[in-house]
Amino acid sequence: MRSLTAVLSYRPGSFFEKTLLSLTKSSLVESVVVVCPKPIPLKGDGFRVLPAGPFPSGETINLILAEIRTKYLLLFPGSEPISLEPQALERVVGTAESKEAGIVYCDLYDGGELGKTLHPLNDYQAGSVRDDFEFGSMILFSTDAVRKSLEKYGPVPAVKSAGLYDLRLKVSIDHSVHHLRE
Repeated sequence: MRSLTAVLSYRPGSFFEKTLLSLTKSSLVESVVVVCPKPIPLKGDGFRVLPAGPFPSGETINLILAEIRTKYLLLFPGSEPISLEPQALERVVGTAESKEAGIVYCDLYDGGELGKTLHPLNDYQAGSVRDDFEFGSMILFSTDAVRKSLEKYGPVPAVKSAGLYDLRLKVSIDHSVHHLRE
């Protein structure tokens, strides 16, 4: 079942193209959206380019949310290279399903000269309002939770860098935030 829309920022290079290919080939991913402020020389099937400003801006978040037709929205908000572990998407979606979570995030590995190093993240605390809380390289949102939250608390405002933060806060008021410790 294709239940995901994946959204990531464009980064030139082969690592990005490998990540993009793995997302477009996944049996869980319905569509992939690449956010980029200008036209890019990227060709292929299974994705589209969304001309938009910075990823965390309210305007960009609203453009993304306006097009979501899948059960889940998978955001890759950072600019660092991403490599998905085997079965990572299945585990994140399975956790969202079993926990009925509004948001799921997971630990990650940092890559470096010495290879992969585990980078565990902190558990989310209800009522946490820190705008610098680390959610890692990917954040899964329940589309239903997002829609209900925006309906109840209003749209994401047109802010330059806190659109994703605003969305996270609104969803976390009435829906659980689950940290997948793997």
